[in-house]
Amino acid sequence: MTNRIKELRRRQGLTQDGLGKLVGTGRSQIVKLERGERRLTVEWMRRLARALECHPAELIDTDVGTEDFDDTGDSVSASTGYPNQVENRISRQRYDALASGFDAPESDFAPRSGEAAPASVAVPATANLLRDVEVRGVAVGGNESCFEFNGEVVDRVRRPPGIAGASNVFAIYVVGQSMSPRFEEGEIVFVHPGRPATSGCDVIVELHGHDGDPGQCYIKRLVKKTPTRTVLQQFNPARDDIAFDNDNIRAMYRILTASELLGV
Repeated sequence: MTNRIKELRRRQGLTQDGLGKLVGTGRSQIVKLERGERRLTVEWMRRLARALECHPAELIDTDVGTEDFDDTGDSVSASTGYPNQVENRISRQRYDALASGFDAPESDFAPRSGEAAPASVAVPATANLLRDVEVRGVAVGGNESCFEFNGEVVDRVRRPPGIAGASNVFAIYVVGQSMSPRFEEGEIVFVHPGRPATSGCDVIVELHGHDGDPGQCYIKRLVKKTPTRTVLQQFNPARDDIAFDNDNIRAMYRILTASELLGV
């Protein structure tokens, strides 16, 4: 799917590196997004729109044809003006949300052919959700699978209903691609330090630093934890034998699932 990121970036007088810094990523990711080599997720659209001072829907290039295709087509219907290929074919209701408020729940995505419709979930109006969850800043480490918390709060996002009364929750933007396709770089994940990490759940593991410096952090899946060692799994490239001595681990944070965030 083509987009208008490059056009809007140039309109703001920004380089690819400059835009990357504004949205918390590197130049290479901006290049991939502009070329359509990386999926333009809803979260990426929110972050880019904020940096480019535009409405998120303006990032979508809908001028891809005028033929009247049905809902399985890959172009735009001349009779409705809706793009049929936006975020892997967004439903018409979802496109309306993009054009008007851009805060409709993800459950508005239409099912693909042969798939069952998603279950209906009552979600509070976005305006009623407090924007008080801190997004912690990270510094990318020596390889793309690790990072460090830099001590900064780079953003505040709305609190999902499932953690309405929880304290000490925070969020981060995913760095690296070691957990793709479970988590793509630039996606936001929520963490609840009070919920125990169990085998099979996704976690952030923070190691002890040296001489007062922050320790390295990793987003992985917890395989098992023994009295002496913690074993982790990553998806890209696939490994399930990453292990750390427990004495080297400062903290392990559980990443909340979608159902936990919705409170279902």
